[in-house]
Amino acid sequence: MRVSSRRRLGPLLLGPAIALAVWFVLQRTRVGRFIRAAALDRETLGALGVNVNALYTWVFVIASLIRAAKFACCGSFPAIEPMIGKAENAGPKAMIAPMT
Repeated sequence: MRVSSRRRLGPLLLGPAIALAVWFVLQRTRVGRFIRAAALDRETLGALGVNVNALYTWVFVIASLIRAAKFACCGSFPAIEPMIGKAENAGPKAMIAPMT
């Protein structure tokens, strides 16, 4: 399957743009400071008056939107896994299948 170069240009530009936006939010905004503080000590941040549950919910929502953007942009690209097809990585499913 050959993928055109225009189709490869989207993920090539979208990836660094999203990474730069996430870095900017985490390092340069008040919300980013809250997210970093929640990662270190959730209880203390809550004691300071920040709604930590809402913060966690919004972080999850934004992470889901980033994942959806990745899938919309390059969801049809085949995954590259260096260990694909190796028997030792097959896991329990490969061990159970012959027993049934």
